[in-house]
Amino acid sequence: MKNSKFGRGGNQGGVRANNQSVDQENPVVTRPTPPPSNEQVQVNSNADVVVENDVSPQNLKGVEQGKIELSPHGLWFDYHTVSGNVTKSWKAHYNHPYMNFTEVPLMVRDCWFTEFKRTYTWRTEFDAKARREFDKKAGDRLRGTLNQVYKMPLHKEVSFMIDTVRAEFINKRKHPDFLKRSNQARDNRLSGQTLEKFDPGHRQGSVSTPQVVKKMAKKKDGILPTAAEVYESTHSVCVGNDEVELMGDKSQKVMGEYMEKLEEYKNKGIEINPDKVYLEVVGGQKKGKVYGLGSASQMYYKSDPTSQSTASSYTPSMISQLSSQVEELKKMAEENHNKVEESQKIAAESLKYAKEFVENHEIEKATWKKEKLAMQKTLQEMVSLVKQVYRPYKPPTPAVTRSRDTTK
Repeated sequence: MKNSKFGRGGNQGGVRANNQSVDQENPVVTRPTPPPSNEQVQVNSNADVVVENDVSPQNLKGVEQGKIELSPHGLWFDYHTVSGNVTKSWKAHYNHPYMNFTEVPLMVRDCWFTEFKRTYTWRTEFDAKARREFDKKAGDRLRGTLNQVYKMPLHKEVSFMIDTVRAEFINKRKHPDFLKRSNQARDNRLSGQTLEKFDPGHRQGSVSTPQVVKKMAKKKDGILPTAAEVYESTHSVCVGNDEVELMGDKSQKVMGEYMEKLEEYKNKGIEINPDKVYLEVVGGQKKGKVYGLGSASQMYYKSDPTSQSTASSYTPSMISQLSSQVEELKKMAEENHNKVEESQKIAAESLKYAKEFVENHEIEKATWKKEKLAMQKTLQEMVSLVKQVYRPYKPPTPAVTRSRDTTK
Protein backbone atom coordinates (compact mmCIF):
# COMPACT_ATOMS: atom_id res chain seq x y z
CA MET A 1 0.00 0.00 0.00
CA LYS A 2 1.40 3.37 -0.95
CA ASN A 3 1.82 6.08 1.62
CA SER A 4 0.11 9.46 1.63
CA LYS A 5 0.71 12.58 3.59
CA PHE A 6 -2.22 11.65 5.80
CA GLY A 7 -0.77 8.23 6.65
CA ARG A 8 -2.91 5.25 7.54
CA GLY A 9 -4.24 6.45 10.86
CA GLY A 10 -6.23 4.22 13.15
CA ASN A 11 -6.26 0.57 13.85
CA GLN A 12 -4.93 -1.67 11.14
CA GLY A 13 -6.73 -4.56 12.71
CA GLY A 14 -9.64 -6.23 11.13
CA VAL A 15 -11.24 -9.52 10.55
CA ARG A 16 -9.09 -12.18 8.96
CA ALA A 17 -10.92 -14.36 6.52
CA ASN A 18 -9.78 -17.36 4.57
CA ASN A 19 -8.58 -16.96 1.02
CA GLN A 20 -11.85 -18.21 -0.30
CA SER A 21 -13.66 -15.28 1.28
CA VAL A 22 -11.21 -12.71 -0.09
CA ASP A 23 -10.36 -14.09 -3.52
CA GLN A 24 -12.96 -14.28 -6.20
CA GLU A 25 -13.68 -17.93 -6.78
CA ASN A 26 -13.37 -19.44 -10.20
CA PRO A 27 -16.81 -19.98 -11.73
CA VAL A 28 -18.23 -23.36 -10.85
CA VAL A 29 -20.15 -24.94 -13.70
CA THR A 30 -22.17 -28.07 -13.11
CA ARG A 31 -22.72 -30.79 -15.68
CA PRO A 32 -24.89 -29.77 -18.67
CA THR A 33 -28.44 -30.96 -19.03
CA PRO A 34 -30.73 -31.34 -22.05
CA PRO A 35 -32.03 -28.01 -23.42
CA PRO A 36 -35.33 -26.76 -22.03
CA SER A 37 -38.62 -26.98 -23.83
CA ASN A 38 -39.36 -24.39 -26.51
CA GLU A 39 -42.93 -23.88 -25.33
CA GLN A 40 -43.79 -20.25 -24.70
CA VAL A 41 -46.40 -18.63 -22.54
CA GLN A 42 -47.53 -15.06 -23.30
CA VAL A 43 -47.49 -13.15 -20.04
CA ASN A 44 -49.09 -9.85 -21.00
CA SER A 45 -49.58 -8.37 -24.41
CA ASN A 46 -49.20 -4.80 -23.09
CA ALA A 47 -45.72 -5.48 -21.73
CA ASP A 48 -44.36 -7.11 -24.92
CA VAL A 49 -42.50 -9.70 -22.89
CA VAL A 50 -42.53 -13.45 -23.25
CA VAL A 51 -41.43 -15.83 -20.53
CA GLU A 52 -40.61 -19.36 -21.58
CA ASN A 53 -41.72 -22.32 -19.57
CA ASP A 54 -38.83 -23.29 -17.35
CA VAL A 55 -38.01 -26.99 -17.28
CA SER A 56 -36.14 -27.56 -14.05
CA PRO A 57 -33.33 -30.12 -14.50
CA GLN A 58 -31.96 -32.32 -11.77
CA ASN A 59 -30.67 -30.12 -8.96
CA LEU A 60 -29.09 -30.30 -5.55
CA LYS A 61 -30.33 -27.79 -2.97
CA GLY A 62 -31.64 -25.63 -5.82
CA VAL A 63 -28.36 -25.58 -7.78
CA GLU A 64 -29.27 -26.37 -11.39
CA GLN A 65 -26.87 -28.37 -13.51
CA GLY A 66 -25.17 -26.81 -16.50
CA LYS A 67 -25.15 -23.28 -15.01
CA ILE A 68 -22.61 -21.12 -13.19
CA GLU A 69 -23.14 -21.25 -9.45
CA LEU A 70 -23.26 -17.99 -7.49
CA SER A 71 -22.67 -17.67 -3.76
CA PRO A 72 -22.27 -14.68 -1.39
CA HIS A 73 -19.09 -16.42 -0.19
CA GLY A 74 -17.49 -16.38 -3.64
CA LEU A 75 -18.66 -15.38 -7.10
CA TRP A 76 -21.46 -12.84 -6.58
CA PHE A 77 -23.07 -9.74 -8.08
CA ASP A 78 -20.15 -7.43 -7.30
CA TYR A 79 -18.02 -9.40 -9.80
CA HIS A 80 -17.82 -7.59 -13.14
CA THR A 81 -18.79 -10.54 -15.34
CA VAL A 82 -21.90 -11.19 -13.24
CA SER A 83 -22.97 -7.55 -13.23
CA GLY A 84 -22.31 -7.47 -16.97
CA ASN A 85 -24.74 -10.33 -17.46
CA VAL A 86 -27.29 -8.44 -15.36
CA THR A 87 -27.08 -5.66 -17.94
CA LYS A 88 -27.44 -8.15 -20.80
CA SER A 89 -30.54 -9.60 -19.13
CA TRP A 90 -32.52 -6.35 -19.10
CA LYS A 91 -31.18 -5.24 -22.48
CA ALA A 92 -32.62 -8.42 -24.02
CA HIS A 93 -36.14 -7.31 -23.05
CA TYR A 94 -36.06 -3.49 -23.02
CA ASN A 95 -39.25 -2.99 -25.05
CA HIS A 96 -40.58 0.25 -23.51
CA PRO A 97 -38.94 3.62 -22.73
CA TYR A 98 -38.48 3.06 -19.00
CA MET A 99 -36.59 5.98 -17.46
CA ASN A 100 -35.52 4.16 -14.30
CA PHE A 101 -35.99 0.85 -12.51
CA THR A 102 -38.93 2.17 -10.48
CA GLU A 103 -40.99 2.53 -13.65
CA VAL A 104 -40.40 -1.09 -14.67
CA PRO A 105 -43.44 -3.29 -13.89
CA LEU A 106 -42.87 -6.28 -11.64
CA MET A 107 -43.84 -8.58 -14.47
CA VAL A 108 -41.04 -7.19 -16.66
CA ARG A 109 -38.54 -7.37 -13.79
CA ASP A 110 -39.43 -11.04 -13.41
CA CYS A 111 -38.78 -11.50 -17.12
CA TRP A 112 -35.33 -9.90 -16.77
CA PHE A 113 -34.56 -12.06 -13.75
CA THR A 114 -35.63 -15.20 -15.63
CA GLU A 115 -33.27 -14.24 -18.44
CA PHE A 116 -30.44 -13.89 -15.93
CA LYS A 117 -31.19 -17.30 -14.43
CA ARG A 118 -30.54 -18.94 -17.80
CA THR A 119 -26.83 -18.55 -17.05
CA TYR A 120 -26.57 -18.55 -13.25
CA THR A 121 -27.88 -20.63 -10.38
CA TRP A 122 -27.56 -20.65 -6.58
CA ARG A 123 -28.70 -22.54 -3.52
CA THR A 124 -32.31 -22.11 -2.43
CA GLU A 125 -31.40 -20.28 0.79
CA PHE A 126 -29.92 -17.46 -1.34
CA ASP A 127 -33.06 -16.95 -3.47
CA ALA A 128 -34.28 -13.78 -1.73
CA LYS A 129 -30.78 -12.31 -1.44
CA ALA A 130 -30.04 -13.01 -5.10
CA ARG A 131 -33.24 -11.28 -6.20
CA ARG A 132 -32.49 -8.19 -4.08
CA GLU A 133 -28.95 -7.99 -5.44
CA PHE A 134 -30.19 -8.45 -9.01
CA ASP A 135 -32.79 -5.69 -8.71
CA LYS A 136 -30.28 -3.30 -7.17
CA LYS A 137 -27.62 -4.02 -9.77
CA ALA A 138 -30.15 -3.87 -12.62
CA GLY A 139 -31.39 -0.49 -11.36
CA ASP A 140 -27.87 0.94 -11.19
CA ARG A 141 -26.90 -0.40 -14.60
CA LEU A 142 -30.17 0.74 -16.19
CA ARG A 143 -29.73 4.30 -14.91
CA GLY A 144 -26.10 4.55 -16.02
CA THR A 145 -26.68 3.00 -19.44
CA LEU A 146 -29.68 5.21 -20.22
CA ASN A 147 -27.68 8.31 -19.33
CA GLN A 148 -25.04 7.24 -21.85
CA VAL A 149 -27.68 6.50 -24.51
CA TYR A 150 -29.17 9.99 -24.17
CA LYS A 151 -25.77 11.57 -24.83
CA MET A 152 -25.14 9.46 -27.95
CA PRO A 153 -25.60 11.09 -31.38
CA LEU A 154 -28.84 10.10 -33.04
CA HIS A 155 -27.09 8.60 -36.05
CA LYS A 156 -25.46 5.99 -33.80
CA GLU A 157 -27.51 2.86 -33.34
CA VAL A 158 -28.46 1.59 -29.87
CA SER A 159 -28.43 -2.19 -30.05
CA PHE A 160 -31.08 -2.84 -27.40
CA MET A 161 -33.52 -0.08 -28.47
CA ILE A 162 -35.72 -0.03 -31.52
CA ASP A 163 -36.22 3.36 -33.18
CA THR A 164 -39.71 3.99 -31.80
CA VAL A 165 -38.67 3.18 -28.23
CA ARG A 166 -35.61 5.41 -28.53
CA ALA A 167 -37.71 8.29 -29.84
CA GLU A 168 -40.15 7.98 -26.92
CA PHE A 169 -37.22 7.78 -24.51
CA ILE A 170 -35.65 10.99 -25.83
CA ASN A 171 -38.98 12.82 -25.69
CA LYS A 172 -39.39 11.80 -22.04
CA ARG A 173 -35.89 13.03 -21.21
CA LYS A 174 -36.71 16.42 -22.72
CA HIS A 175 -39.99 16.80 -20.86
CA PRO A 176 -40.00 19.81 -18.45
CA ASP A 177 -40.97 17.65 -15.46
CA PHE A 178 -38.04 15.31 -16.04
CA LEU A 179 -35.60 18.18 -16.53
CA LYS A 180 -36.78 19.74 -13.27
CA ARG A 181 -36.20 16.52 -11.32
CA SER A 182 -32.86 15.98 -13.04
CA ASN A 183 -31.59 19.46 -12.17
CA GLN A 184 -32.72 19.03 -8.56
CA ALA A 185 -30.90 15.71 -8.30
CA ARG A 186 -27.75 17.28 -9.79
CA ASP A 187 -27.84 20.10 -7.24
CA ASN A 188 -28.24 17.56 -4.45
CA ARG A 189 -25.19 15.66 -5.67
CA LEU A 190 -23.12 18.82 -5.88
CA SER A 191 -23.89 19.54 -2.20
CA GLY A 192 -23.26 23.27 -2.54
CA GLN A 193 -20.44 22.96 -5.10
CA THR A 194 -20.56 24.54 -8.52
CA LEU A 195 -19.98 22.88 -11.87
CA GLU A 196 -16.87 25.04 -12.33
CA LYS A 197 -15.36 23.73 -9.06
CA PHE A 198 -16.78 20.26 -8.91
CA ASP A 199 -14.99 17.70 -6.73
CA PRO A 200 -13.89 14.84 -9.04
CA GLY A 201 -14.76 12.21 -6.41
CA HIS A 202 -13.58 8.61 -6.64
CA ARG A 203 -11.14 7.37 -9.26
CA GLN A 204 -11.70 3.57 -9.43
CA GLY A 205 -13.69 3.85 -12.64
CA SER A 206 -16.04 0.95 -13.32
CA VAL A 207 -14.55 -1.24 -10.58
CA SER A 208 -17.06 -1.53 -7.74
CA THR A 209 -16.04 -0.49 -4.24
CA PRO A 210 -16.62 -4.02 -2.83
CA GLN A 211 -14.11 -5.29 -5.41
CA VAL A 212 -11.63 -2.63 -4.29
CA VAL A 213 -12.11 -3.72 -0.67
CA LYS A 214 -11.51 -7.38 -1.55
CA LYS A 215 -8.35 -6.55 -3.48
CA MET A 216 -7.03 -4.48 -0.58
CA ALA A 217 -7.87 -7.27 1.88
CA LYS A 218 -6.09 -9.81 -0.32
CA LYS A 219 -2.90 -7.73 -0.21
CA LYS A 220 -3.14 -7.68 3.61
CA ASP A 221 -3.55 -11.46 3.95
CA GLY A 222 -7.30 -11.29 4.42
CA ILE A 223 -7.36 -8.39 6.91
CA LEU A 224 -10.16 -5.98 6.10
CA PRO A 225 -8.98 -2.39 5.50
CA THR A 226 -10.61 0.37 7.50
CA ALA A 227 -13.31 2.51 5.91
CA ALA A 228 -10.93 5.47 5.83
CA GLU A 229 -8.29 3.41 4.02
CA VAL A 230 -10.83 2.45 1.38
CA TYR A 231 -11.90 6.08 0.98
CA GLU A 232 -8.30 7.25 0.69
CA SER A 233 -7.49 4.55 -1.86
CA THR A 234 -10.45 5.40 -4.09
CA HIS A 235 -10.04 9.18 -3.82
CA SER A 236 -6.32 9.63 -4.42
CA VAL A 237 -3.84 9.48 -7.30
CA CYS A 238 -0.20 8.47 -7.47
CA VAL A 239 2.24 11.37 -7.51
CA GLY A 240 5.43 9.38 -7.01
CA ASN A 241 6.82 5.94 -6.41
CA ASP A 242 5.53 5.71 -2.84
CA GLU A 243 3.32 8.77 -2.55
CA VAL A 244 -0.35 9.38 -3.28
CA GLU A 245 -2.32 12.61 -3.18
CA LEU A 246 -6.00 13.05 -2.42
CA MET A 247 -8.16 14.46 -5.21
CA GLY A 248 -10.18 17.58 -4.57
CA ASP A 249 -10.85 19.70 -1.53
CA LYS A 250 -13.66 17.48 -0.23
CA SER A 251 -11.51 14.38 0.15
CA GLN A 252 -8.71 16.37 1.79
CA LYS A 253 -11.20 17.86 4.23
CA VAL A 254 -12.68 14.45 5.10
CA MET A 255 -9.30 12.82 5.72
CA GLY A 256 -8.06 15.87 7.62
CA GLU A 257 -11.04 15.79 10.00
CA TYR A 258 -10.69 12.02 10.33
CA MET A 259 -7.04 12.26 11.41
CA GLU A 260 -7.87 15.08 13.85
CA LYS A 261 -10.67 13.03 15.43
CA LEU A 262 -8.40 10.00 15.81
CA GLU A 263 -5.72 12.12 17.45
CA GLU A 264 -8.30 13.71 19.75
CA TYR A 265 -9.55 10.33 20.98
CA LYS A 266 -5.97 9.11 21.36
CA ASN A 267 -4.99 12.10 23.53
CA LYS A 268 -8.02 11.44 25.75
CA GLY A 269 -6.96 7.82 26.16
CA ILE A 270 -10.12 6.56 24.46
CA GLU A 271 -9.88 3.45 22.32
CA ILE A 272 -12.42 3.73 19.53
CA ASN A 273 -13.20 1.87 16.36
CA PRO A 274 -11.70 3.90 13.46
CA ASP A 275 -14.73 3.02 11.33
CA LYS A 276 -16.94 4.72 13.90
CA VAL A 277 -14.77 7.83 13.65
CA TYR A 278 -15.08 7.81 9.86
CA LEU A 279 -18.87 7.48 10.10
CA GLU A 280 -18.95 10.43 12.49
CA VAL A 281 -16.84 12.57 10.15
CA VAL A 282 -18.91 11.92 7.00
CA GLY A 283 -22.23 12.44 8.80
CA GLY A 284 -23.65 8.94 9.07
CA GLN A 285 -25.62 6.96 6.54
CA LYS A 286 -28.01 8.31 3.95
CA LYS A 287 -30.42 5.90 2.30
CA GLY A 288 -28.36 2.96 3.48
CA LYS A 289 -25.04 4.23 2.12
CA VAL A 290 -22.03 5.98 3.65
CA TYR A 291 -20.26 8.77 1.80
CA GLY A 292 -17.15 7.50 0.05
CA LEU A 293 -18.00 3.80 0.38
CA GLY A 294 -20.97 3.43 -1.95
CA SER A 295 -22.10 -0.18 -2.36
CA ALA A 296 -19.45 -1.31 0.14
CA SER A 297 -21.23 0.49 3.00
CA GLN A 298 -22.89 -2.71 4.22
CA MET A 299 -19.47 -4.34 4.49
CA TYR A 300 -18.72 -1.98 7.39
CA TYR A 301 -22.00 -0.79 8.85
CA LYS A 302 -25.29 -2.45 9.63
CA SER A 303 -28.40 -0.34 10.02
CA ASP A 304 -31.26 -0.33 12.49
CA PRO A 305 -34.44 -0.13 10.35
CA THR A 306 -36.41 1.46 13.20
CA SER A 307 -34.08 4.46 13.52
CA GLN A 308 -33.63 7.67 11.54
CA SER A 309 -30.78 8.11 9.06
CA THR A 310 -28.22 9.75 11.31
CA ALA A 311 -24.78 8.86 12.52
CA SER A 312 -26.18 7.53 15.79
CA SER A 313 -28.74 5.40 13.99
CA TYR A 314 -26.17 2.93 12.71
CA THR A 315 -23.80 0.63 14.46
CA PRO A 316 -20.37 0.79 12.81
CA SER A 317 -18.70 -2.56 12.95
CA MET A 318 -15.56 -4.32 11.79
CA ILE A 319 -17.90 -7.08 10.69
CA SER A 320 -17.60 -6.67 6.98
CA GLN A 321 -19.21 -8.66 4.25
CA LEU A 322 -16.27 -11.02 4.54
CA SER A 323 -16.66 -11.54 8.28
CA SER A 324 -20.44 -11.75 8.02
CA GLN A 325 -19.93 -14.53 5.54
CA VAL A 326 -17.76 -16.28 8.10
CA GLU A 327 -20.52 -15.83 10.67
CA GLU A 328 -23.04 -17.21 8.22
CA LEU A 329 -20.81 -20.21 7.64
CA LYS A 330 -20.51 -20.67 11.40
CA LYS A 331 -24.27 -20.52 11.70
CA MET A 332 -24.66 -23.09 8.96
CA ALA A 333 -22.06 -25.28 10.64
CA GLU A 334 -23.91 -24.94 13.94
CA GLU A 335 -27.18 -25.88 12.27
CA ASN A 336 -25.51 -28.89 10.69
CA HIS A 337 -24.02 -29.77 14.07
CA ASN A 338 -27.48 -29.60 15.64
CA LYS A 339 -28.82 -31.82 12.89
CA VAL A 340 -26.00 -34.29 13.49
CA GLU A 341 -26.70 -34.26 17.22
CA GLU A 342 -30.39 -34.84 16.56
CA SER A 343 -29.55 -37.70 14.22
CA GLN A 344 -27.20 -39.18 16.80
CA LYS A 345 -29.92 -38.88 19.42
CA ILE A 346 -32.41 -40.67 17.20
CA ALA A 347 -29.82 -43.33 16.41
CA ALA A 348 -29.08 -43.79 20.12
CA GLU A 349 -32.77 -44.16 20.90
CA SER A 350 -33.18 -46.63 18.06
CA LEU A 351 -30.20 -48.60 19.34
CA LYS A 352 -31.68 -48.56 22.82
CA TYR A 353 -34.99 -49.92 21.54
CA ALA A 354 -33.14 -52.54 19.52
CA LYS A 355 -31.19 -53.66 22.58
CA GLU A 356 -34.37 -53.82 24.63
CA PHE A 357 -36.01 -55.87 21.91
CA VAL A 358 -33.06 -58.27 21.80
CA GLU A 359 -33.00 -58.53 25.58
CA ASN A 360 -36.74 -59.17 25.69
CA HIS A 361 -36.34 -61.69 22.92
CA GLU A 362 -33.58 -63.47 24.84
CA ILE A 363 -35.73 -63.50 27.97
CA GLU A 364 -38.68 -64.85 26.04
CA LYS A 365 -36.42 -67.38 24.36
CA ALA A 366 -35.07 -68.58 27.72
CA THR A 367 -38.61 -68.78 29.14
CA TRP A 368 -39.74 -70.72 26.10
CA LYS A 369 -36.85 -73.16 26.52
CA LYS A 370 -37.77 -73.71 30.16
CA GLU A 371 -41.39 -74.26 29.27
CA LYS A 372 -40.35 -76.64 26.49
CA LEU A 373 -38.18 -78.67 28.86
CA ALA A 374 -40.95 -78.73 31.46
CA MET A 375 -43.42 -79.88 28.84
CA GLN A 376 -41.05 -82.58 27.62
CA LYS A 377 -40.55 -83.77 31.20
CA THR A 378 -44.30 -83.84 31.77
CA LEU A 379 -44.81 -85.85 28.61
CA GLN A 380 -42.13 -88.32 29.65
CA GLU A 381 -43.77 -88.75 33.05
CA MET A 382 -47.15 -89.31 31.41
CA VAL A 383 -45.66 -91.94 29.08
CA SER A 384 -44.05 -93.73 32.01
CA LEU A 385 -47.28 -93.69 33.97
CA VAL A 386 -49.23 -95.05 31.04
CA LYS A 387 -46.74 -97.87 30.62
CA GLN A 388 -47.09 -98.81 34.27
CA VAL A 389 -50.89 -99.14 34.27
CA TYR A 390 -51.17 -100.58 30.83
CA ARG A 391 -52.16 -104.33 30.57
CA PRO A 392 -52.68 -106.10 27.28
CA TYR A 393 -56.33 -106.95 26.67
CA LYS A 394 -57.13 -110.63 26.27
CA PRO A 395 -60.62 -111.57 25.14
CA PRO A 396 -62.31 -114.28 27.36
CA THR A 397 -62.27 -117.94 26.18
CA PRO A 398 -65.80 -119.24 25.53
CA ALA A 399 -66.87 -122.21 27.85
CA VAL A 400 -67.65 -125.62 26.20
CA THR A 401 -70.91 -127.26 27.44
CA ARG A 402 -72.02 -130.79 26.79
CA SER A 403 -75.55 -131.48 25.64
CA ARG A 404 -77.66 -134.26 27.26
CA ASP A 405 -78.36 -137.48 25.30
CA THR A 406 -82.16 -137.83 25.24
CA THR A 407 -82.29 -140.92 23.06
CA LYS A 408 -81.77 -143.27 25.83
